Amino acid sequence: MIDFKRRDDILPSSLILAAILMLLGTLLYMVLVPTPSTAGLAKGRDLSRRKIAKEIETARARADELEKTNRAYLWNESAESVTARVLGDITAQARRKSLKMTAFRPQRPQTLETLTELPFSVQLSGPYPAVRDVVAAMNTPRSRIALRSLQMASSDGASSAVTATVAFSAYTVLPKKPAAKSTPRPAVRGGNANG
Repeated sequence: MIDFKRRDDILPSSLILAAILMLLGTLLYMVLVPTPSTAGLAKGRDLSRRKIAKEIETARARADELEKTNRAYLWNESAESVTARVLGDITAQARRKSLKMTAFRPQRPQTLETLTELPFSVQLSGPYPAVRDVVAAMNTPRSRIALRSLQMASSDGASSAVTATVAFSAYTVLPKKPAAKSTPRPAVRGGNANG
């Protein structure tokens, strides 16, 4: 019996009351909430499939767009040829702006999944606006060079002369490997070892 008057009966009475309320809530849930049908489950699954298909389509379109954008930066030549052309381009741009190129250092190439990264480091000295123009001209799809970092230091406080160390990369496409052809193995003939 539920009795809240005696101190010893308060806890058991509270537990019994809580159990009755939980049973009543469960009963109301069973009566009022309809059971899910297989049609409803199938509809939910179809909605999920459509949503995932749309997300895949959007991701593929974005990947195609990024690939198209990045293709402008890729070289289809050998590493030696790319290095020579990059050196020639930077030298020509530095001369046009009357800059002094004190160093051109190719770094160790790094092979990525389908590309080879050719990192370079260049040191330029001259007026700040000219250095800025050359760095901006190097980081375009036309030059096919990607700027990685730029460090500038002022030569003196009285002029706009700076020394800039520019790190950038050129990317070459790895040649596609031909598909390995499987050679048929000679058939093993069964037979008697005695001949």
